[in-house]
Amino acid sequence: MFNPLTTPDQLLLEQLAERIVSNPVVRQAKHDVEQQAIAAVTAAHGPISAADRARADRDYEEEAFSAAQIAVDADPYRPHVLATIMPPHNWLGVDVPGSRYAWDNPDTTYRIIPMDGSSSYVIRGKVVPQRPVDWNFSLVDDVTDFGLVGNIGIHDLEVAPDGSFTITVDNRPADGRVNHLQSTPDTAQLFVRNTTTDPAGQTPIALEVQRIAGPPPPPPMTEQEMANLAASVLMRGAAKRQAYLLQSLSTPANVIPAPPPPNTIPGTLTTQQQSLANFRIDDDTAVVITVDPGGAGYFVVPVTDTWMVTPDFAHHTSSLNNEQAVPNPDGTYTLVLSLEDPGYRNWIDPDGLTNGTLFVRWQVLSDRLPERGGPAISAKVVSVSSLAAAVPPGMATVTATERAAQLAARAAGYERRFQPVL
Repeated sequence: MFNPLTTPDQLLLEQLAERIVSNPVVRQAKHDVEQQAIAAVTAAHGPISAADRARADRDYEEEAFSAAQIAVDADPYRPHVLATIMPPHNWLGVDVPGSRYAWDNPDTTYRIIPMDGSSSYVIRGKVVPQRPVDWNFSLVDDVTDFGLVGNIGIHDLEVAPDGSFTITVDNRPADGRVNHLQSTPDTAQLFVRNTTTDPAGQTPIALEVQRIAGPPPPPPMTEQEMANLAASVLMRGAAKRQAYLLQSLSTPANVIPAPPPPNTIPGTLTTQQQSLANFRIDDDTAVVITVDPGGAGYFVVPVTDTWMVTPDFAHHTSSLNNEQAVPNPDGTYTLVLSLEDPGYRNWIDPDGLTNGTLFVRWQVLSDRLPERGGPAISAKVVSVSSLAAAVPPGMATVTATERAAQLAARAAGYERRFQPVL
């Protein structure tokens, strides 16, 4: 089967976005948001390391490219399905810059479709048997903070026996229509998330969009207008996310708070719970994390750097979800965050990061809380030498050969995302 992400529109829009991100107005915006973030973190927490400065340059370059992607696919009269928030990659022989920002989830593919409140749209899709564990079609009123207009989640979408489905979007009530989202005058975008626990075996939903009614379209934007929009999106989005960055860094290091109810952090998935924290480790310390799924069908513990961007998750176990990790006998999961391989299967490898941020997610939440409560998490700092006494007895270990096999399978799974044929 063909990869539902490697569409002709995708490749053409990415090439256009590369031109847009090179425009002087976007270059200036990238410089400004990077320096503002560095200044804000320095003012709040003191000088940052040279390594963090270097990562800021890389990370805000990716956020700038993401803003360019939004700008080239911002025309609600000529909508396209565009995958975004991805690491640097190559498909069909073309190198594409990364577009990650704001605690990107390694397990989620993100796609955007521009929309407005005056037009009518039809989205057609196909779910294959190797389906994602979660999906959400979120109609939002802003492309930077994703204010929710409506959402169709995995529990809501009606799918035909052959896996096909249709979603309608317009400014009228459903009136008996299934899979319908009612737009508002402020509607700006359909933000689509597909989440997998096994990237080697699960495939994102195939999608296409058609605008079927609405006022006559104005002329397309010029490339300079796209660049101006990209700069605006970058500046507005970075300013809003800076507050959450400072919040995550203001809590004590290596303390992961209990997840609040869903829909408490603007821009995050409204059907999930999450815990926001930061970590700080060295060669002699490890953080032992215990996760209780609490009835959730999916959770993930991903490492991100100071600027909220994932490291090389394809070649490092810098994130673990409930299928990648081995559970304890009681259904909880114990994970070890440390710089060096501790020999446990559930090792979160920070890819050399001695400090950074954590954004733990629980998705596919149960309608009813289990008897012992919902999602929960705890963390404790221990010395590496006392690690064996701090983890549950019999916790799964791996040999060097088994670790190499685990990493090879992981890389193949995540790299599958960029293969034209699956």
